[in-house]
Amino acid sequence: MNLKKNLFIFLSALLFNVSFSQEGLPVYVDYLTDNYYLIHPSMAGAAICDKVRLTGRQQWFGQDNAPQLQTLSINGRWGDSPSGYGAILFNDKNGYHSQTGAYLTYAHHLMFSRNEVDLNQLSFGLSAGFIQYKLDETTFLAEGFDPIIAGIEQSSTEFNIDFGFSYNFL
Repeated sequence: MNLKKNLFIFLSALLFNVSFSQEGLPVYVDYLTDNYYLIHPSMAGAAICDKVRLTGRQQWFGQDNAPQLQTLSINGRWGDSPSGYGAILFNDKNGYHSQTGAYLTYAHHLMFSRNEVDLNQLSFGLSAGFIQYKLDETTFLAEGFDPIIAGIEQSSTEFNIDFGFSYNFL
């Protein structure tokens, strides 16, 4: 009877899904630059070399308040240890909305290969940082009075923690 109860609890836990939504961070669209550390904290120090990446994207050239994104990321390993580090700075401006943030990351890699040339490892990563969201309403009232629009610059800063693990086999 106790086995059935434990099995029921285990299967119920597998079927119960709690979803936590990410904030739609702009750095997630930058994965095509082969910078997987931007989208996953466990990738900090996954390579055998240090990486510094500076990326910029501007859309709709010649338009005022056109979407733009700048990122700076640094990641690597501490010497010969299996531990990695990383840092991300980003600035995203999309019209009257903007996001600015920074993250620091620690990652640990368990190597399963006989040498460090092929990538066969299990990685764990933890990132902590902040994001400042802004909405600039100062130019909204050019057409006249609107009681819903405050006509100010609204700002909010949020703390964020990311945890991830990955298995790489190449």
